[in-house]
Amino acid sequence: MKVIITERVTSELLHFESIINESILFISWTSTIAYQTRANEINLFSFMRHQENKNLLSTLEWLSHFVLNYRSVSGSHQFEIQNELGGISAKVYMASSTSHQVEHIDTFDKNDNRVEMQLYDKHSTRQMFTYDENGTPVTSKFSSHDGTIQITFYWISQNRKLENVGMSLQQENHEQFYNSYWDWQIEQFKLLIGDCLNVSEVISYEAPLLSLDVPTKRITKNELEKILSISSYQQNKKSNFWIVDFDHQNHWKPRTDIVKAATSIDNRIFKKMSFSSPYIDEEDWIRNQLKNYESLIFPGDVIIWQYPKYSPKLELAVIKWAKKRNILIVALVHDVTMIRTDTNKLKKYNLETDKEVLQSFDVVMLPLHFINALKDFGVNLNNIIEIAPYDFLYNQVITPASYQKLVVYAGSLAKFPNLDQIDFDLIIYGEKNFSSVVFDQPHIKNGGFVEATDLPAKLSSGYGLIWDEADNDPYLQQYTQWNWPYKFSLYMVSGLPVVAWRESAIADIIMQKNVGVVISKLSELRDMLDSISEERYQQMANNAANFGKQLAMGATTKQTLSDLKILLDNKQLINL
Repeated sequence: MKVIITERVTSELLHFESIINESILFISWTSTIAYQTRANEINLFSFMRHQENKNLLSTLEWLSHFVLNYRSVSGSHQFEIQNELGGISAKVYMASSTSHQVEHIDTFDKNDNRVEMQLYDKHSTRQMFTYDENGTPVTSKFSSHDGTIQITFYWISQNRKLENVGMSLQQENHEQFYNSYWDWQIEQFKLLIGDCLNVSEVISYEAPLLSLDVPTKRITKNELEKILSISSYQQNKKSNFWIVDFDHQNHWKPRTDIVKAATSIDNRIFKKMSFSSPYIDEEDWIRNQLKNYESLIFPGDVIIWQYPKYSPKLELAVIKWAKKRNILIVALVHDVTMIRTDTNKLKKYNLETDKEVLQSFDVVMLPLHFINALKDFGVNLNNIIEIAPYDFLYNQVITPASYQKLVVYAGSLAKFPNLDQIDFDLIIYGEKNFSSVVFDQPHIKNGGFVEATDLPAKLSSGYGLIWDEADNDPYLQQYTQWNWPYKFSLYMVSGLPVVAWRESAIADIIMQKNVGVVISKLSELRDMLDSISEERYQQMANNAANFGKQLAMGATTKQTLSDLKILLDNKQLINL
């Protein structure tokens, strides 16, 4: 028998229970009133479980002393009770939006501090709060209706956060004190496990690792499902890899190139997974799209999700769909919205949902520098594969560019620094919506919009500039410290030496492969052009063309998929 210690039994744990060939005992510690325990579950706060509710709003004895406020109110409560002065004296929380049963009531004093939470259930359990003169909770107390069990938590406020500094448990006329509620819970965990027979392993799910005589391990959220999916993959001798495809438009070329490179390896194993266009951010649409693959994608198969695509809502739906079927889902990361821009300005973007998405993938393939940047946002990834600069598929002959003191820039003008400060010859190949921009600047020539597949033939001389910096967007330059810019791959396929910011992620590769130069600021560029001899330029152009030939054939995608297969075949990934 396995013992799983968890705050509450989640759908992931239930999925694990349904598949594993061993009985499980859950030990949970949630104190949520509405939580229902299972036959194979012990809950440390079981005396507070919510039972059949007999208290209707109309039967509350003290209701006649207050005025019921029917106005819309914030929070999850449904009604406010006001005293004769119009102050809020109580907030009534209903058991459900359609029920007349009261779940609990918060009562407030004259200073609007909550002084009591009264919980209505079969056991008449009450939680009482005491406050200091500043309105900060000092104690919170649970007790059963007959007083046989009483738990008191002690609190202090540190750095605007409540910290638990002790706990007492009183039962059968005996009171025991603990340094924290975790000390009590860990003691209870050990006692309960000690009473069990034939325990093969103890799994702490989002809980501290216990020191026991039986094998123990700590599992974080989503890790069990990853293990189950990887196990299904290793048992499946004919796993298919499904690559999420995109519309074949100019701005999707980095993603469509990955699909082409993958299917060129073996289209019997690497297959396309497509969604209808236009995308509709609705559950019915998502559900109908996934129905198309229910008879095609099987347990042990792998979905390679090109992140981001459309919305976190869609991505989360697909991840959950895959995990229920023991299908591995892997992210191949192109961009990360949360570190690329100010997400507060994005109306439909949900930061917490996006974090959940990234942490839910079984494997994440991304540029190395993204990892620490995501950790700063509290995003911790498991099973990481580092990817090299992205491919730029191209089926024409690749030759080194010719020497010229000219700079080209391919990309959005929204990311470009102040054009008035440019003091070197520059040709800009902008996006389609910028192709008609008129530059009142003698050093700048507008190359207009050119399809990505046609650009390498245009970029036949000079240097390719990689520079993201806008006066009104502090995120752009910072993002270059983490990202592999796709224009780097374009310039390599063009045989074009590059110029980049010294602090950018791509700077190390430029120097290692001798395919360009790095500078600290654009004002250095003109002198740099004068300092490079034609012989040195030609060596960098030759190196760029050689590297470009690899990217044009999909070398990065093929190596990344090879690394993925090696990782998934590793038996050390599963040990349950």
